[in-house]
This record gives sequence, structure tokens and C-alpha cells, in this order.
Amino acid sequence: MSFLTLPVVRALLTVLAGMLPGLRLGGSPLALAGAAFAVLAGLVAWPRVVGERVPAPAVRRALLVALSLAGGALGAQARHDAAADCRARWVDGQAVEVRGLLAANRMPPADSAARPPMVPLRVLSA
Repeated sequence: MSFLTLPVVRALLTVLAGMLPGLRLGGSPLALAGAAFAVLAGLVAWPRVVGERVPAPAVRRALLVALSLAGGALGAQARHDAAADCRARWVDGQAVEVRGLLAANRMPPADSAARPPMVPLRVLSA
């Protein structure tokens, strides 16, 4: 038995495979999530509309399509969040000036030659 045939592994790989186009192409995360919901709603409504059970292979395929669309929505949202982050527009090696109280293991230095902490606690001006 191959580990790739386990349902959890297959579901994870399907989400990841859907996430790649979402990261690369973007799109509307809400539309992709809505499409995933529509696939699942169609799967639930099928027996009531048609009057017979959905075949097992069709259920598996529909679940994989819904997971792939959900992964695409995750990727599109990640692309949107990364584009909205101001740090994405910084040039490599760009000097950054931070003013305010800094702390990483914040303890008052024993002398003035002590190294300053690295994490901002409060920014006085940006």
C-alpha cells in the first residue's frame, strides 16, 4: 500500500495542488470558496433532486474538487495579503529607521554600551 493513497494524504496534496495556482494567479478568494461550497452543496442536494444516491467515485471526485478550490482560495488570499504588506516593496539591503522603545528580552542595560534590543515595543513615529 502506498502512502499516497491514504485519504488524508490525498486531501492534503489536493489542497496544496489547488493552492499553487491560487498563489500564482490570484483571483477572488471569496469566489473560489463559494465555488467549493457550491460543489459541496450540489453533492448534498443531488439525492433530493435526482432521487438516487451519488455514486461513491463521484463523491470522492467532488470532495477532491472542493478541496482543490478551497486550496485555491487559500492561495489567492495569501497572495492578496502578501501584496498588501508594505515590506514586500522594500529593496534588499534598504536601510530602515525605527524610532521608539525597542525590546527583545527587555531589561534596562547595566551600562550605556549595552546592545539595543531588536523588537519594537512602541513606535513613536513611523
